[in-house]
Amino acid sequence: MNKFLKSCFVFLLVLVFCSPVVSYSENESFFWEMKTITSSTVKAIEKIYFRNVTEAEKEEIQQKLGPIIGLLDSINPASEKYSGPIGVERQEFIRKEVEKALNKILSSLDKYSRLFNPKQAKMSDERMHGYAGIGITVTPIGPRGLEIIEVFPKSPAEEAGLEKDWRIEKINGKPIQGRALDEVISEIMGPVGSTVSLGVRKSDGEELIVVVKRAHINVPVLAKKMIKENIGYIKLRSFESDKTGENFKEAIEELESLGMRDLILDLRGNTGGLLNEVDEILEILLPPALVQFFLEARGQYVPGSCTSARVPQLFKGKIVVLVDNFSASASEVVSGALQDHGRALLIGEKTFGKGVVQVVLTLPGGYKLSLTIQEWFTPLDKKINGKGIEPDVKIVDNPETPEDEVIEAAVNLLNIF
Repeated sequence: MNKFLKSCFVFLLVLVFCSPVVSYSENESFFWEMKTITSSTVKAIEKIYFRNVTEAEKEEIQQKLGPIIGLLDSINPASEKYSGPIGVERQEFIRKEVEKALNKILSSLDKYSRLFNPKQAKMSDERMHGYAGIGITVTPIGPRGLEIIEVFPKSPAEEAGLEKDWRIEKINGKPIQGRALDEVISEIMGPVGSTVSLGVRKSDGEELIVVVKRAHINVPVLAKKMIKENIGYIKLRSFESDKTGENFKEAIEELESLGMRDLILDLRGNTGGLLNEVDEILEILLPPALVQFFLEARGQYVPGSCTSARVPQLFKGKIVVLVDNFSASASEVVSGALQDHGRALLIGEKTFGKGVVQVVLTLPGGYKLSLTIQEWFTPLDKKINGKGIEPDVKIVDNPETPEDEVIEAAVNLLNIF
């Protein structure tokens, strides 16, 4: 008997205990919410998942759904298996079992499809529109901690002295080890004006406690500056904002007014975002009527997007793109298109390798389903998913020096090509 079935039998034992009972209408509403979330997820897999699901996978899905259907029957007033009104605690237990089962189904298909519960969905939305937190970007580095990959300028984190490449190992005195990433991120965030205590390990191994006062954080889309007389620098932090393309165009125009002829585009640490924002950026950097990428879904292979034949190329100067192991998804679309069309040199480290596209569906009760619907390939038909993009020049920044060696290498390249 697998672990999932065992957990469902544990639930049946829990049914014998009492908990506060909610009204009949609330029970019925809860049943329909859980039933709709379950059926919508399965139908989406059947109809829009990016590849045809195999017979073996279909059988596995049905096996994992079996216990959940039994749970839902037990709270369905119209079912013969209805066990009567349930309490708040049992509702919460069933909710978690449904979430767990559906995410097991989704993760068995690919590692990017998942169901977001209402709390997780809210956190995802806040990343696009601002949130209450400390102003850092982190990435998990194994079970023991989170690595800080960016500290936002003028943020509470910067004011408290946190730095890039430091590792967060404890939050409010509790170790991160063994805890879910969503739970850890949620604990770092919190009400404006409140504080969070972080146990961190500096790059040199020194441990210290840093207390940070939370504030409203508007996630900056990009940072820009002139770094030489004729070289502009733009760091794109993500593609999650629907203003990314617009802000990028404004940055290009501003830097050109300051004398920029060549561009360093920094996509290090940029984990992706909205694909339509990629279109806007490549319209600015590529000549008209060029394929940006190809898409494949269920055996159909088509151009995903092309630069418009009617929109003139805004920026025609030389470009060097900086990438690293955290440059993923939309960052790889931009990098791959610029590299394949000979528009830019890529320097840094091999990119992450996320070459699939997700659609986010809104479900009842604040749930959201992120489902993979397409795989994308570069203009020269290079597969990215699971492989990444190799830079033209490999170089890694040394965190122990004040200089950014990758930017310095980019400046040297622009001077010779």
